[in-house]
Amino acid sequence: MSAFDYGTAESWDTSTETLLPVGNFVAEIVMAEPGHTKGSMGREAKPQLEIKVQNDRGSRKDWIVITPNTQGKVVQVFDASGTERPKQGEFDPSTGELTEEACARLRGKKVGVVIRDEQSLKDPTRMEPRIQGYVQPDRITEDVPIDTAGLPPANGPQSADSKIPF
Repeated sequence: MSAFDYGTAESWDTSTETLLPVGNFVAEIVMAEPGHTKGSMGREAKPQLEIKVQNDRGSRKDWIVITPNTQGKVVQVFDASGTERPKQGEFDPSTGELTEEACARLRGKKVGVVIRDEQSLKDPTRMEPRIQGYVQPDRITEDVPIDTAGLPPANGPQSADSKIPF
């Protein structure tokens, strides 16, 4: 029996979603869920907070692995969104794992998102955009990608002046 059968193989799906580039943005938390890392090479899975932020320019996901050293970033998301921090009963005191109820409070909230290039974990010779942190939305003074020098994207909104025929 052959391992290949193109007639019955399932076609892969490709996302057409636009990712937010390096820059500072105000975005809405459209997904916040408790989850776990995969745990590999003898390491046990760790709890994580899975977040997706989105605005009219695109979206980006963040997976915050929860450890004693990273609880500050978890708190940062709650503080930046103006949401009450997780309280007793909304997290496992031994692992830090958040409950669905704690995560649900983040959904629909606006945050400032700081995205920077970071060395790839899989290939240290490559840089990848990654959410570095979250701030209160009013701290974002310019909601534009860093590499545009403040100019709107070529396919972005145009002012009435841009339609002048000369």
